[in-house]
Amino acid sequence: PAGAPLTTPAPSPAPEPPPDTGTLIRWAGADDQGRLRPRLGEVRVLDAGGAASLEQDRDTLNRADRARPVVILVRAWEPPTGDLADFLDDARAHWGATTPILLQPLATDDHGLAPWQRFVARRQDPALQLCPPLTPDREPAAP
Repeated sequence: PAGAPLTTPAPSPAPEPPPDTGTLIRWAGADDQGRLRPRLGEVRVLDAGGAASLEQDRDTLNRADRARPVVILVRAWEPPTGDLADFLDDARAHWGATTPILLQPLATDDHGLAPWQRFVARRQDPALQLCPPLTPDREPAAP
């Protein structure tokens, strides 16, 4: 209704990136320092966005394994951009409607994820999901 306050959508249960992920895309230089890759097994690592040219982004779209889930690393503290929305539009056009695309925020907790939840909800793409924050690896407890 008109004049109703904007609310943050209730977070739906988000999946962890699956071990059968085919491609990991580092958006605008986002880097997990290797925390996620061991969970994914053999994965192709590509870059897009940020300082990458549109031609480099297109190359990333061509090189990604569209037959398996694609994980895109994003910095949770930076709001989603129009460039990312355009990249996702191009990805959908290139990979088709059924390729799972998982946005993996680099964050240690849920703080600041509301803009990302709204971004994903507005896209109305059932194959686009926001993963839970990537928690830092912990040192094993001393004996």
